Amino acid sequence: MIIINFLGTAFYYLIILFFMITYTPICFIVWLVMTPFDKNRIVSHGMNCAVGYVLMVANPFWRTKIYGLKDVDKKATYIITPNHQSLTDICILSATRLRLKWVAKKELTMVPFLGWVMAMAKYVLLNRKDPKSQFKMMRSCEKYLDNGVSIAIFPEGTRSKTGELGKFRDGAALLAKKKNVKILPVCFYGNNTSMPKKGFIWRKINRQYMYFLDPIDPANYDKTKDLSNAIRDAIQAKTDELKAENLK
Repeated sequence: MIIINFLGTAFYYLIILFFMITYTPICFIVWLVMTPFDKNRIVSHGMNCAVGYVLMVANPFWRTKIYGLKDVDKKATYIITPNHQSLTDICILSATRLRLKWVAKKELTMVPFLGWVMAMAKYVLLNRKDPKSQFKMMRSCEKYLDNGVSIAIFPEGTRSKTGELGKFRDGAALLAKKKNVKILPVCFYGNNTSMPKKGFIWRKINRQYMYFLDPIDPANYDKTKDLSNAIRDAIQAKTDELKAENLK
């Protein structure tokens, strides 16, 4: 079995490496041509969504199911707030092809291929070591929202180490209240075991799920903290429901 798992893992990494080596120059050419006409880099983001889809479906050890996407208003602008379980969160949400900009830590731009295509898509980058970066991040998010582009931000700020929800920061709620944009909570479940904890070989099939929950109107909350708590409570309630179902 270990040989089969090793071969399956190696096959996946080779496919992704080949895909990214081929994709990145194409993405650069498109970026070069479209930049004067596509200030929000919608085309570049659309191409990155294809990458997310490939990463999701090409892995022989992942079984992914997405719920609630058909109920999402594709023409609306949201602040999308997923819980953060794994790097696969980004792949799965990108695969939905929703028009959005990620808020991501600046260090990711240093990763070959991944960082380059993120920069070309003009995602919102946050330098956590620079106090002024938070202000710049908020201004960039506001501009995108004004142009009808949704923002995807992890309220926990970092991946959960246990699979349990961490403390939610108030940035997403503050942005929602200031721009009067609805929050779209997203619940990931099962993703915390989708990447090998040790080594690089997948040893078993992992089932991961993504649920789009009901939008939350910031106008219904007087305080930013109450809105943050409502986002967390919605995701926690769905997580508890899935645990009770013993979903596998």
